[in-house]
Amino acid sequence: MRPDPRGDRVDLRATLRQAVRSGRDGIPLRWRSPAARPPVVVALCDVSGSMARYSRMLLRFLHALTRGRGRVHSFTFGTRLTPVTRCLRHRDVDQALAAVGRAVQDWEGGTLIGPSLREFNRRWSRRLLSQGAIVLLMTDGG
Repeated sequence: MRPDPRGDRVDLRATLRQAVRSGRDGIPLRWRSPAARPPVVVALCDVSGSMARYSRMLLRFLHALTRGRGRVHSFTFGTRLTPVTRCLRHRDVDQALAAVGRAVQDWEGGTLIGPSLREFNRRWSRRLLSQGAIVLLMTDGG
């Protein structure tokens, strides 16, 4: 909920706070309305050998997305799934990509999309996808 002068619900706490502050006989009502909350973004980025040209650019995109929004969860996959959300939270993009490079052990290796998605579904999907998340699957399919 957020304060809104044209809201549809009375904000009792804010109204009482204002009444105590002003000390007047009349109590001006404070209103609130539901706040729009952007959905969670879950990104799965392929870092296999066939995506070598694009994976660095896509990770830069994910870094910018992570810095601009609050609820972004990023993963890389090649032959295994690796969560890299914390790595991408570095302020400097070069430090963030270096941290991703240290965390990902299958960079420019093979691709096992099925087992990686199975692991995501088994370990992470219930926690991350329960709130109407948007899923970005960035791969060439090979």
